[in-house]
Amino acid sequence: MFFNLLSSSEAVLSNIKIIDTTLRDGEQTAGVVFSKQNKIDIAKKLNDIGIYQIEAGIPAMMGEEFDAVSEIVKLGLKSKIMSWNRPVTSDIDSSLKTGVEAVGISCPVSPIHLHFKMGVDFDEALKLTDKAINYAKKLGLYVSLHMEDAGRAPRNLLVRFALMAKEAGADRLRICDTSSVMDPFKVHETITYLSERVGVPMEVHMHNDFGMATANTLVGIASGCEFASTTVLGLGKMAGNAALEEVAAALKILWGIDLGFDFKKMVALSKIVSQKSGVQISDYRPIIGKRIFNTESGIALDARRMGKKISAFSADDLGLVEQLVIGKHSGSKAIKNKFEEFGIQLNNGEINLLLPKIKNRVSELSRPLFDKELMLLYKETLDS
Repeated sequence: MFFNLLSSSEAVLSNIKIIDTTLRDGEQTAGVVFSKQNKIDIAKKLNDIGIYQIEAGIPAMMGEEFDAVSEIVKLGLKSKIMSWNRPVTSDIDSSLKTGVEAVGISCPVSPIHLHFKMGVDFDEALKLTDKAINYAKKLGLYVSLHMEDAGRAPRNLLVRFALMAKEAGADRLRICDTSSVMDPFKVHETITYLSERVGVPMEVHMHNDFGMATANTLVGIASGCEFASTTVLGLGKMAGNAALEEVAAALKILWGIDLGFDFKKMVALSKIVSQKSGVQISDYRPIIGKRIFNTESGIALDARRMGKKISAFSADDLGLVEQLVIGKHSGSKAIKNKFEEFGIQLNNGEINLLLPKIKNRVSELSRPLFDKELMLLYKETLDS
């Protein structure tokens, strides 16, 4: 099904735009609260790396949330600023007061979400959303219609909702996998089905409860979505959303689509979001983990130093540091290279004496050895 996706959507692939919702959906991570200043600082960093549009928050919440969105708008960033709204005119009035020029109007489309979140049936939700879109368009606002829980909505209802939005003047449709029930096959089927019947620019917004948010986002793009929604570190409710760093890196490295992002700045952005959210970055997190370039292989490190990429991307691409660690899988080459870092040139005989002792110590400790431990073994074995 997917073999011809990339070749069949070249026009879309050359014009992809990233919508980052760290400040809105990312803040729905349990326990995460961004202060007004946090939001301003993160918005500036998102702008610096080249994000097309920032979903800044929910002005209808008023208080500091309203103030944060207003202050971000006043920054005059290159990134466009969008707010999140329910399908009610009072929310849109609140957004308008912040100065935003784009609004996301969000409404459930699945029967279960309509019942439990709004207490209305599909036809009533359709009327409410139609009224909200028309109201926003009359005010001159750009409108993104967010179809919540699209993965559990019958296709005929999705098409009805999308056609209503098109007629009302919505500028794009966000396909939200709110309950994280979509897999790459369903994403492809849903996007292509809507594309053939509606003809409005679409955005893919995937959640990660089954670990497929990045894959689903890439398939959504390849299936025709011009816009992709992400959060830094994949923040979001439950297991989070598609991670900005993963989607951007996959587009550039795997598909050769360069969105102009500075990946060294992206690593710095990730650290700032981690600090302000309290969500720690795993040492081995894809793309930005500080230890993903650690290796126990001296041969692999030699290849990297000679400019030969053993991996799809290098530490230099991200401003990270590669490090040779001595562990269970380290061989003679690794031992030789590691001691060269200490300014010590070992001959083959010395390496052969050291290697079994190093292996034994690694097994005893069930971890790689620290530099001080290596030097102690060296002194005990060769410097006595």
